[in-house]
Amino acid sequence: MQSMNSATNPVYWYTNQVIITYYSSIELKLDDRAFHQAVKDTIAGCERDIQQDILKDTYTLHRDTTKNTALAGNDGSDDLSGIYIFPAPPTRLIPGHNPLAILAVPYTISIDSGKMPTTQNMASMPGNGGTGNMSGDEKDHTLIVIDHLHKHNTVNKTPFDAMPHWFWSGTGDETHGCPVSPPIPVPDKGKPGMWKMNFAFPNGEPLQGKTGEGVVVFVLDTLPPSQTLKNLSQPDAPDYIKRNVLLQNMITGIKSEKSIAEASAINYNYNFKVPGEQDTAKTGKDVYGRLVGFPMRDHGLSIAGIIRDLAPAAQIECIRVLNDHGVGDTNTLFQALDYIQGRVNTDLAKKPVIVNMSLVVVPPKSDWYRFKWDANPKPLQRILKGLAARMESLASQGVVFVASAGNDSDPRDTMMNPLEVRFGPRYPAGFLYKDKEHSVFDGPIVTTMIPVGAVSKQGQPPVYSNHPGPDGIGAYGGDLPQPKPWIPSAIAHINADVDKSGIDAICGVFTSGAYPALSAHDHYPPLSPDLPDVPRSDYPQYQIPQPSSWAFWSGTSFATPIISALAALVLDKQPREPGHIDVRKKITDIAQEMTWSGTENSGEMSGHMIMVTQGWNSDTSSKA
Repeated sequence: MQSMNSATNPVYWYTNQVIITYYSSIELKLDDRAFHQAVKDTIAGCERDIQQDILKDTYTLHRDTTKNTALAGNDGSDDLSGIYIFPAPPTRLIPGHNPLAILAVPYTISIDSGKMPTTQNMASMPGNGGTGNMSGDEKDHTLIVIDHLHKHNTVNKTPFDAMPHWFWSGTGDETHGCPVSPPIPVPDKGKPGMWKMNFAFPNGEPLQGKTGEGVVVFVLDTLPPSQTLKNLSQPDAPDYIKRNVLLQNMITGIKSEKSIAEASAINYNYNFKVPGEQDTAKTGKDVYGRLVGFPMRDHGLSIAGIIRDLAPAAQIECIRVLNDHGVGDTNTLFQALDYIQGRVNTDLAKKPVIVNMSLVVVPPKSDWYRFKWDANPKPLQRILKGLAARMESLASQGVVFVASAGNDSDPRDTMMNPLEVRFGPRYPAGFLYKDKEHSVFDGPIVTTMIPVGAVSKQGQPPVYSNHPGPDGIGAYGGDLPQPKPWIPSAIAHINADVDKSGIDAICGVFTSGAYPALSAHDHYPPLSPDLPDVPRSDYPQYQIPQPSSWAFWSGTSFATPIISALAALVLDKQPREPGHIDVRKKITDIAQEMTWSGTENSGEMSGHMIMVTQGWNSDTSSKA
C-alpha cells in the first residue's frame, strides 16, 4: 500500500494511533461479572499510570469505546467496548510472568504541540510510515509514543507491549500490492463447467477419499456484497454466471454467519467495519509491476473457490476484513479473531478450525531502514509480540493458521528490491520462526502456522515470491504475466495486453462484471450504466465483449488456499484436539522437494512444495 500523493514513501499504519496489549494475571472467566469489573479496573489503572508516569502532559491516549467486541456487554450490564480479550497461550510470553488473559486496547494519540520537543517531532525524522485519521498535531508521532512506552516493561504491575494500528493488505504487501498483476479475463467456454483443480502428489493419492468433512475454514479477505452474491444464484442471473459450476455451488444455499450452510456453499460475514476508501491508500500492481491500486473485491471469493474445489465438504466462512481495494487494519482483524475465538468456545468447540490469511502486515524488510529497524530490530521485536500472542492464543487451542509468505521479492520494483534477493516470509506467516536467520522476532511463535510461498507450473519459485522459511511450503501460485508491449507504451491509445496462450496463473471465480485495466495508463470508455455493482475506482476498468466469470490470478495469495484445502483434508472427520495432529508435518511428509534460489541469507535452500493441476471440466453436475 502506498500513499497516493507520494511515489516514494509507502505507509503502514494510521497516523497517531496505537494498540496496547496488556498481559493480565486475572483469571479468565468470560461470562463472569466480577471478571469484567476486574478487567475494567486493570485497564483504568494502567491508563492512569501511562498518562501520569510515562506520557505525562505531552501526549494523551484516548480509548475508542465505540469499537465493540464480541464480549462487550454480553452479561447485560458490563461494557467492555474497545477491549479485546483473549486467553493467554501456555507459552510463557513474559519472563517471570505467566499471564492468564491478553487484553488489547486501541487508542488515538492527541498531542499538546506547545509542549512537544521539536527534536522528537516525527516529521523531522526520515520515513514517516503513517497516514489517515490524524488527530491533534497533524504529524505522525506513533513511533515516538511507542518508544516512550517501551522504556517501561510494566505499568500498574501489568506487563504490556505497544504497536501501531497497522494497515493489512492482501499479499504481496502494502508497498508491493496484491496480486502481482490485475486479474486477467479467462475466455468463457460458452457451456457449463469449471476449471477443476486436482492435487498432483508424486506417490499416488495419500488422502484418497478425504473431502474436508467436519472442518471449518475461515477466509479472512475481501468479499463482494451479500446481495450481489445472492443475485448470482437467481434465475435471472447472466448466463455466463450460471455456466460457472463452481460459483453456483458456492452461492446456492449461501447463508449468513453462524447459520449452517450446505457444505458445498459458503457462509458470509460482513459484521466488521473495514477501512473506508478515504482512510487508506490502495494496493495492487499493474502488469508492469507499478504500484497503482485497483478494485479487487473478488480476491477473497476466488480464494474461497480454490478451497471449495479441493476440499468440497469443508464448511467455509468468508469474513470481510479487507475493503474492495484489498486493505484492512488491525482493529478489523482483532474483531475477526475475537469472533473466531467465540465460535471456538461455542458451536465449533469440537470441530477442527483453519484460518486462511492471504494477507500481510508490517513493513517489508527492504523498508526497515526508514524506521531504523535494520540497525536495531529490538523495537520491532516488541511491536510484534502482542500480535503474535493473540494468534498463538488460538493456535494453542488447535486452530491452524495458513498465511502467505508475500510477494515483495518482485525484482520489477527496483526501489524496494534493488539487489534482487528473495526475502523471507512476511508477518503473520513469519510468526512461525524466532531464530535470527529467518526472523527478527523473538516472542511466542504461532505454533500451528503454515507459511506458504508460490511456485510456477514447472515447480520453480517465481521471482516475486518470498521464501516461506525452512518449515514453510511452496504451492502453485503462478508466475508473472508477460505484458504486450513488453515495456509501457509511450503512445497513449495503445492499451496493454498479455499473452494468454502461455499464461502461468490460476483460474479463479470472478463476479465483478468489469476488469481492472492491465496498465494504469490504459484508456477505456466509461463502463456501462447497467453494471451498478462494479466498485467505483479512479483506476481504469473495462468490459470484455464476451463476459466471463473466471479470471487469471497470480501470487502467494492464491497458493495459500491450496494448503488450507490440503490441511482440511488432513483434518477430515478429526476432532479438534491441540497437538493431536501436526498438520504442517503431515503436509511436508507428502510434499515434493524443491529448491528456493536467491534467498537473502542462504542462497539456495531446499524446501517442500505441493503441486496442483488445473484444467477445464465440462461436468455439469450440481457438485463440483
